[in-house]
Amino acid sequence: MLRKLHAALLSCGLLLACSGGLIRGTAEGMFVSPARPAVAVRPAIGFREIDVRRADLSCRPSMFGSALAPQSVPAVYALFERPEGARLTAMLAVTESDHLKWAVNPETENLAVLRRETLIKDGFSACAETCLLPADKDWADFDTENTSSVSIMRRFRINLLVNRAQLIVEYREKLPPLLLSVKDNLPFLSSFETRAEMAFIILNGDHITLPRPNIRPSYPPSSVSRSLLTTVPGQLVSH
Repeated sequence: MLRKLHAALLSCGLLLACSGGLIRGTAEGMFVSPARPAVAVRPAIGFREIDVRRADLSCRPSMFGSALAPQSVPAVYALFERPEGARLTAMLAVTESDHLKWAVNPETENLAVLRRETLIKDGFSACAETCLLPADKDWADFDTENTSSVSIMRRFRINLLVNRAQLIVEYREKLPPLLLSVKDNLPFLSSFETRAEMAFIILNGDHITLPRPNIRPSYPPSSVSRSLLTTVPGQLVSH
């Protein structure tokens, strides 16, 4: 009898431990990490969630210009879309190594960067870049059938947990026909960047109570490029 009671108590303890684990994902229409770091991305009105996934990124750190062995970094991301075609993504990548951190304000290497600046977004320091994004370089896999299209994207990088976590939020629109080149069309760029900043709000879990996701996301389908996913958080550096 005592053995059965002990086994039952042990099973209950294991179930409680498993159910109390940290789950990052989506809740109440927003992208949420309830802890380590406690932060959320709330899309503007009109965006609907279309996917949420987790992934193990194989990131190659650098130290004094030399490459180190690849490191596995867990990441979670969510995709949101508006009916008129605007798209929003949010990704959180957290290194579990005591000797590696995310580089501060890394430059995007595989895309044409039109403008780059450091700004404050909802109380967080962010590196913001406006880029041209061909569909075949879009990690979010929005356009699986139209690989010839080009979007304009505003990417916000926010380093958290003393650079051990990186939150990346991206806003996309299809690039419309323009009389001037995109880089020289300052009114268009300014209008787009304003829409990008208004497309979401970052919530600080140290100041408010965040909702908790209750379903652990699954891994991405095979159509999502793991190599493109890995380029999103930037570069790990040894310290």
